[in-house]
Amino acid sequence: MLNKYPVIPRHSIISTISFKRQTDLLESLDLDVTYSCLQAWEESAEPSRAFAFFNSGAHSGASQRHRHLQCLSVNDMMEPASPETEWQPLIDSMTEPLPDHPSILNNPKLPFFHFAMRIPVSPDAGTLQQIYHQLYDCASKSVQSWRQGGPPEDTAGDSHTKDAPISYNLAMTTRAMAICPRRNETAILSTTTGEGSVAVNGTILGGTLMVKELSEWDALRNGYARIDEVLKEIGIPSLECMGEASSPRL
Repeated sequence: MLNKYPVIPRHSIISTISFKRQTDLLESLDLDVTYSCLQAWEESAEPSRAFAFFNSGAHSGASQRHRHLQCLSVNDMMEPASPETEWQPLIDSMTEPLPDHPSILNNPKLPFFHFAMRIPVSPDAGTLQQIYHQLYDCASKSVQSWRQGGPPEDTAGDSHTKDAPISYNLAMTTRAMAICPRRNETAILSTTTGEGSVAVNGTILGGTLMVKELSEWDALRNGYARIDEVLKEIGIPSLECMGEASSPRL
């Protein structure tokens, strides 16, 4: 169904008919239907890539208790863009394998933990769920590592219980799936008019975030607030950031 009050045109909602909790782990049918919608979008009369995302937990930007995923046109996410700007969804840049985990990908320029895997052509529901569980396990380990102040452990036990104990965002295209664990829903900005804030949900894995005031936009655009500091505040800082080493700018 279409979102009744969209910020971006053609913002669509993929919702369960019967009530299921937003904080429960996604089921294979959730992922299978979402992939089918993404695929159908690309094969439509006006071909365009689509980007799906899911917010789960108190710090993820989730606003409804009823389980739903959301879908946006990548072309609509780009508008209005400067002709000189080359933009792609952030999930597309997660192409570097993690050490000892060649199937798990990331973008080393990002200052927070995030994990991605490529989706094979024409995956079945079981394959999508397996990818989701692997990514979710990585996210759980990174949260555990941050809470304990040490490196991620190799094993996290069986984390595939019905209720997800961490807050996280999931993103999905027909090419890849990614998860970003979360610790804050908003980040505080210093602006020329005082303090502002930026709200972040699953669109962060598409490379976008939302501000409500012009002063907040100016702070991000003009460098008053570093975007990497915002990302560290809303996500789980990577080990380099926790050690106060310099992290690459976006």
